[in-house]
Amino acid sequence: MAFTQRFATAVVAGGLAVGLASCSMGSDLGFQDLQAGQCYDESGVNLEADTNVMIIQFEEADCSKPHQVEAIAVMPIDLVAYDEAAILDGLETRCDDAFLSYVGIDAAQSEHFLYFDWPSEKQWDTGIHSGVCLVTDLGGAMEGSIAGTAS
Repeated sequence: MAFTQRFATAVVAGGLAVGLASCSMGSDLGFQDLQAGQCYDESGVNLEADTNVMIIQFEEADCSKPHQVEAIAVMPIDLVAYDEAAILDGLETRCDDAFLSYVGIDAAQSEHFLYFDWPSEKQWDTGIHSGVCLVTDLGGAMEGSIAGTAS
């Protein structure tokens, strides 16, 4: 079962997310900039103006070196209007399927943690209509791609 980025950040508060709020690196990427098969480190956390929605920033990382997350799929969201509940329901199912296809094992049986990120309503209004499925290891940094590892 996948978890949402906002929930995952609360779960990982003792690890990845805490300490990043004040951190900022030069090449920050939003979730909408991430590409499937690429690895990333979380480089910062910002609050979206006027909404206080937490926006995670990423920085590209070499998959062969220690990194925090790997993007496994980018999912277009085919809705006419913003509906967060429908977005979350759709991404949960689609990210679970993407994990099985990408890694070769069901996410519930994996040693890795599947989560996803999606646009806020404000981002949606600017034309961002996709979500991203991400994998991390709650026990520490990942090294190497998880594609096809069945782990």
